[in-house]
Amino acid sequence: MDLKPGIIFLVLVSVPLAYSEDSLEARQESVEVKIDSLGEVLVKHVIEDSETPQRLELIDGVVTGITVLDDNGNKIEYARDGNKHIVLLASEQKTTVEYKLSGQLVEKNQMWMMDFRYGNTVAFLFPDEIDLVFVNSRPIYLDEKNGIACHGCKMLLEYTTDEQRFFGSVEWEEDEFLVEIRTLAEINQVEFDQPAKSIRLYVDKGDTYVTTILPTELLGGPYSVFLGDQKVHFQQYTNGTHVWLNAKPDSGMLEIVGTTVIPEFSLMLPLIAGFVSMVVIARLKTTRLQSHTSKIHTRQF
Repeated sequence: MDLKPGIIFLVLVSVPLAYSEDSLEARQESVEVKIDSLGEVLVKHVIEDSETPQRLELIDGVVTGITVLDDNGNKIEYARDGNKHIVLLASEQKTTVEYKLSGQLVEKNQMWMMDFRYGNTVAFLFPDEIDLVFVNSRPIYLDEKNGIACHGCKMLLEYTTDEQRFFGSVEWEEDEFLVEIRTLAEINQVEFDQPAKSIRLYVDKGDTYVTTILPTELLGGPYSVFLGDQKVHFQQYTNGTHVWLNAKPDSGMLEIVGTTVIPEFSLMLPLIAGFVSMVVIARLKTTRLQSHTSKIHTRQF
């Protein structure tokens, strides 16, 4: 479940970039990859001032519309050096290089995917409607942020605008615990089994991400995930109060088993507490709709 060595993912912050001692290699202050709602990708490099020419490595893909500007917004000359590099003239000011990138971000089975490689720290910015992305299958919740930073960047980035969000509540004494399930599949037959320290849900479609977000006070880790009696590989992300458990199972009954659970039920209470209701919010694809309005309806289980 750990990320590969040498890769660190953080909620987006300002991160200075390291650079080679080779004077020809551009000393980059920042690299930004901005993705819009239509899947278009705009790249921006900010280059430090230099008394000598600098050679900038471009991000892999089809690069078009290169503009090179000084701090005052004036265009400055540059030279192409093959398909992957440009050479910048010596400058007493910082230089900004911008271009469009295609061929990297592709849509497949309702998921946007980018197999990304670049040696520097890169900041990724996402459309406002995106608050959950997957990095090497690990869920990253953006919360109030709009991006992530990737250091020594080698990753498979995935996200979707089509997922459904299933909300359910578990009541215990005077407390109510909200559980959220996010997926492209349909979810039903959901129940919380307190004695078994588990949550079970039926997934109608396989080979698609199922992300379950639950309070650690309700069900704490370490966790195991099963499909029937078979263990399922999963990734997790936590912010201290909640955990995001992400798996890509076959269709069938998925069970999440924890190691701690809310206090024992009174003998007068049922042993299995099902969700009182599930509210389903269909995430509408912004590339195909003029309105961002969501469809909301309630299902009883």
